[in-house]
Amino acid sequence: MKRDVAFHDDSPLLVISQASLDELNRHTPVAVPMNRFRPNLVIADAQPFEEDLWQRVTIGDTVLRAVKPCERCVITTVDQAEGVFRGPEPLKTLATFRRRGESVAFGQYFRPESKDTNLHRGDEVKVLELKPEAAAYLRS
Repeated sequence: MKRDVAFHDDSPLLVISQASLDELNRHTPVAVPMNRFRPNLVIADAQPFEEDLWQRVTIGDTVLRAVKPCERCVITTVDQAEGVFRGPEPLKTLATFRRRGESVAFGQYFRPESKDTNLHRGDEVKVLELKPEAAAYLRS
């Protein structure tokens, strides 16, 4: 099922793994901090960009479903602490290996499958279902 998301109340959680940021920073001239991407959830134990493959996961007792990749904008080039533009990074580097059509993607939007659930720091992440395209990715 493809869903176009216009308002982020349909996909209120942006998930990025620490490994994805670490991999990005291996390619950038200057490392960028996670706060440039403003995720709600940072996953500690994952492979780089593994969150791209997840269709459904549990975090603690909360089931989340992937909605769409997060298409990145120029705000990622702004130092979040000072509110100052810091140059073309990380978008320049992301465009070299994370291009999706006319945009670049980094992180995945998810939404809870039910109401009244809670997430807690340190909750275990379990993958329940992978996206159909994950099989081809895992074979390569």
